Amino acid sequence: MIFLFFGVICGALTVSSIIREPRRFRNSIFLLTTIFFLFSGIMMESDHTSLLGTILFLILGIMIPLSILAVAVFLVINGVIMVRKEGRRIQNLLSFGAGMAIFLVVGLLLYMTVIEQNMSVNQTAFVILIILLSAYIGFTFVAFLLYSFLYSHLPKEVNCDYVIIHGAGLLHGNQVSPLLTGRIEKGIEVYRKGGCRAKFVVSGGRGADETISEAEAMRDYLIKRGIPDSKILMEKESKTTFENLQFCRKLLDPIRRPYRCIFVTSNYHVFRTSLYARKIGIDAQGVGSKTALYYWPSAVIREYVAVMRQFKWGFLVPMIPWLLFYLVSCSN
Repeated sequence: MIFLFFGVICGALTVSSIIREPRRFRNSIFLLTTIFFLFSGIMMESDHTSLLGTILFLILGIMIPLSILAVAVFLVINGVIMVRKEGRRIQNLLSFGAGMAIFLVVGLLLYMTVIEQNMSVNQTAFVILIILLSAYIGFTFVAFLLYSFLYSHLPKEVNCDYVIIHGAGLLHGNQVSPLLTGRIEKGIEVYRKGGCRAKFVVSGGRGADETISEAEAMRDYLIKRGIPDSKILMEKESKTTFENLQFCRKLLDPIRRPYRCIFVTSNYHVFRTSLYARKIGIDAQGVGSKTALYYWPSAVIREYVAVMRQFKWGFLVPMIPWLLFYLVSCSN
């Protein structure tokens, strides 16, 4: 009963937090904690304890380990596909690296717990540290993934003042890529659903291999799609997602205040961008355009790493007791 009680409390806290401000990373932690307590409570309180106990054993003892290995294999294969389709850039190697890291951790734990029969105190402490760290990264990553999906499907008020479209790399230095085309078309969809009253803000500077800025390329595309030039504002200095929003605010604040925005980016990128919007102080919610499935694993890993960097103290502080435990164990 205690697990169900905590599950209901966490659920109420999750709903309340999302209603007050959906653009918070803590919502993802609340959501997964709620799922954990409710699942555990239902399993423990059911009358069919023997059957559910067997199911729980299968899930915890067999399905989870097999799923971890399956995920590792999938990530390695996806990494190979990414390199073939997108080139050997670091960001395209993330899924391959994550898959190999899982194999390394699993192999290390199996070696130290199965092959090494008599582990020293230091080795035992190290195994515990690796398990706790892996569990923590796994928990926060799953929480981030679940809430990113939920946030992208939360209803958004499209009756806004501005539709901000985030830039992406251009083809041949001056042509919108398929990825960027998807974002622009999604922006046009939002614009029309809102009654064509909003203005567009196309945001993106010029890369080293580009002859025009991403903002200029997007403006040209919108004009060809029948959007009046008077409806388009350009922000053509930014190089990153954070700068996209930061420079957009500098552009829009002198024009009118307050104002509401919908920003458009790729669907895997929506939640992180919403966190930036909240940090900068823009009243903006996000919608996402579709992305090729093979691109998702590396993209989501990159998003997770970026969010963890933003909330680095929330990531590092829980690790301190574990590191202290390991150091004390090693000193004894």
